[in-house]
Amino acid sequence: MKKFLYRCKKASLSKYIATIFVVLPLTIFLIPIALSLDVPESEKVLDFLEEVVMIDLTRYDVTFVPSDSHIHPGYFKFESSSSNFSVNYAFQDNELVYVELEMHEGTPAYSEQFPNSIFETADLFLQKYQSFTGENLQQKRDVLATITELEDTSITQEDMIFNFQYGNSSKLHTTNSTTFEWINLIDGTPFTSISVSFQDGHFVHLYDSQRVPKIVSMEVTVSKEEAIAITKEAAENWSDFITVGEETVLVSNLTILDEPVYASLGFRSKEDISTLYPWWHVYVYADEEYPDIALGFMASIWADTGEIIQSCLVVGSTIPEFQSWTLLLITVIALVAVIVLFRRRLYKQNQRGKK
Repeated sequence: MKKFLYRCKKASLSKYIATIFVVLPLTIFLIPIALSLDVPESEKVLDFLEEVVMIDLTRYDVTFVPSDSHIHPGYFKFESSSSNFSVNYAFQDNELVYVELEMHEGTPAYSEQFPNSIFETADLFLQKYQSFTGENLQQKRDVLATITELEDTSITQEDMIFNFQYGNSSKLHTTNSTTFEWINLIDGTPFTSISVSFQDGHFVHLYDSQRVPKIVSMEVTVSKEEAIAITKEAAENWSDFITVGEETVLVSNLTILDEPVYASLGFRSKEDISTLYPWWHVYVYADEEYPDIALGFMASIWADTGEIIQSCLVVGSTIPEFQSWTLLLITVIALVAVIVLFRRRLYKQNQRGKK
């Protein structure tokens, strides 16, 4: 996928927000993650590592490294004579929803022996995670049991999509990495998910959004066609400056193509981060010709009121081809990426401070 520039604004704002990455501006569409600032609450992270990932905590010197940020509480450092790693995490409504283990040296020391198969390892993870959370994950274990080959697989059920991704297709995009993802559906629409990734058979990442949000409204009064029409009208009335080569060009009075059009129905919060409402995420594209430039436009629209949450001009070299249901997932990946990058930078600054 080519890099894109998004020029965005909320309905109530006049300033533009621009970035060269396709996913970064999408983070503001996400349900905000409320990170716990209470260090004792982070003991849940240690419990998770011990009970679910099976890390032998007795083999490590464990240090909590606080952050000065009011958003990011900090991270854990695990150090021993044979391995070192750090653990980043996030809480939402006192529930652990995100864990990332970043190895710096060696491999983790475990309290139990892992199975030989990555599929058995993932199933063991689900078993222990079910005990840890009290959630019923049997359906997810059942669909996991249907795959045995290391090849990308997607299975759609009535109320769930299961994705298995291997190697460069996985979220880690590295050799011998695997990602298992279970996306919960309501009337065919994705709204929460569990994603767990392994590198060389070792746990490295969990994102679980299914335990916290509660959908308070299923009322969709704005149809897909109406959402597309609202987006097209907003695009046609949009004006902004873009850079073409070495020139700055005013873009206005856009002519919008009928195809391609991408529209995805999802759920996000309004005032309360733990309650979700339906919204449309729509991409349309302009019939404008500039050298090596394709113009598009995207909008997020409340599906119960038709109000535009946010709209953006998309500037790129090609029109991206997204599967419609992946649009919501891109926003999840984007926020996680922002958290990971911040934590990694914080860790490196800490390490430099020691030298």
